[in-house]
Amino acid sequence: MGSGAQLHVIGIYQAALGTDGTRSVQVRVTRAGSSVLVLSAYTATTWNVTVGSGARVERIIVNGYHAQKVSAPAGVPVELHSYDQTRDYVGPFAHEWPTYDATQLVNASEDLVERNLSSFRGCYEAASFEIGEPGTLRPENTVSTASEPVVPRGCEHLTTESAYCMTFNYNTPTVVGLDSGRTCAGVPAKIFDLYDISSLAWNGNYLYGCIYDRGLARISLVDGSVDIAPIACQAVTSYRNGLITLLDYDGSNHSVLNTLVQFDTFRNAARHVTSCTLNNRPHASRMATGGDRGYFAWHSTDSIETFALNRNESPQTIKLQGYNGWIMGMDATEDGRLHIVGTNPELLSFNSTTGAALGKKPLPFSPTGLICKTRSGTALP
Repeated sequence: MGSGAQLHVIGIYQAALGTDGTRSVQVRVTRAGSSVLVLSAYTATTWNVTVGSGARVERIIVNGYHAQKVSAPAGVPVELHSYDQTRDYVGPFAHEWPTYDATQLVNASEDLVERNLSSFRGCYEAASFEIGEPGTLRPENTVSTASEPVVPRGCEHLTTESAYCMTFNYNTPTVVGLDSGRTCAGVPAKIFDLYDISSLAWNGNYLYGCIYDRGLARISLVDGSVDIAPIACQAVTSYRNGLITLLDYDGSNHSVLNTLVQFDTFRNAARHVTSCTLNNRPHASRMATGGDRGYFAWHSTDSIETFALNRNESPQTIKLQGYNGWIMGMDATEDGRLHIVGTNPELLSFNSTTGAALGKKPLPFSPTGLICKTRSGTALP
């Protein structure tokens, strides 16, 4: 293999259905120099590869679950890895970037060909791709340096209440005043995968949530822009101006499931640089913090598990008075209240030590995720 060979990865779930009733993808390589292609699809796919003048393909590696076929220029070596044909595959069947599945596919491809990635292309369903000369990268999203939680512009009036929370109404960050129950909508997020977010972190001008099959999302409350750290996570919450994340099974490593890790920054999360790993591994899919305590819940339950985050402590169980149902979001405020979003929709409050019911307020939409702040002017420590 030439020393300057580029690695290009293409990932799809399925090929577009052609007029002849077959599913195939056309891949045209026009980028000058030598390339290695990794072509990945979950469903049965025929890949038709052509090469333009000045371009050269040295090797084609096909990754699939169902049977794959390749039509390639004469003399180009083709390696098939599909469960149906060879009982093995290169890596996960990823089609979005960045996600933790795509990261694993790229890592496996780099190891296989001993080259660093040059480009990744992907979508759920596709008919054709062109690997041409690289264009300009989109500018990075503006990064805010604020650390204290900031409400969206126009929602400042709700910060006069004893406590106020952020949640999502579909893809729109929304402020809820806990005294009045009034709501105020922010700028919609530029992503539509937020329906399953059950736990939130809130640092500065950003909300953070775990998106299934994608990773940890950082969502700007200023302009709705979204960045993804490709880690497998179930839940995230704010802690000491950083993030605590409850990891999920990542498709290759069962041992990380329900592990609690702390990241000082989102950038560290994207680079998988943890500041510490906590000892307790709760059986949970929702989480929150209040001071140095963590609160953990299964998706539908009548009880909350809690333990100290800053020392070794056996978990304690808080039984919620009069409630047994879905936990669509929860958080604890420093005034001793535990707040839960139910499915009616409503926001319920409980004593964070005893579980005694303290009241509830109806909401005008079905929220997902919850994180709160008291009027004292400081983020939860």
